[in-house]
Amino acid sequence: MRPAILAALAVALAGCSAPTISLVHEAAPECESGRRLAIVAQAVETASLVPCIEEEDQPWRFSELDVERGRARMTLVYLDPDERSATVELTERCDTGGLRAVPGAREGVREFRRPVLLSPRLAGRIFEVFDGGCVTTTYDLPRSGTSGERLQELIDTVGLFPREVLSRELEEEVGLEL
Repeated sequence: MRPAILAALAVALAGCSAPTISLVHEAAPECESGRRLAIVAQAVETASLVPCIEEEDQPWRFSELDVERGRARMTLVYLDPDERSATVELTERCDTGGLRAVPGAREGVREFRRPVLLSPRLAGRIFEVFDGGCVTTTYDLPRSGTSGERLQELIDTVGLFPREVLSRELEEEVGLEL
């Protein structure tokens, strides 16, 4: 790992005292215990779940991670000529006022959806609310016969990793307290 990334990890694990830390693709916070995911977890210390990249073989790819106290934001890009992108943001709370929970959410999570545009683009936000945190996925896709499929691929790419498991495994493996 490059020294600059190691320095960023050290600062982030010390409590996100730096204003913003940006990491590149090689530092994707995958859905497994590790220091990269710990950076995201440190941003919102109350969050019982931490957003992560579930599958690297999806057409959505991790692009960037920005972390500061109270917020972690990942940018994902779609591998096609239209240069579609989406953001996934972890915060302590989110505004789901006026929205109804969507059935079929992940265990321990209440999911809400707010469409912004349905024509000529498919754009909106997905809110996943859980103990101590909220993940907001913002998307804007060209409206086509495959836009619903692209949205499902985005949903499949982003996972939620239990903070309790991350904390325990980091303590056991490398002696880090989360």
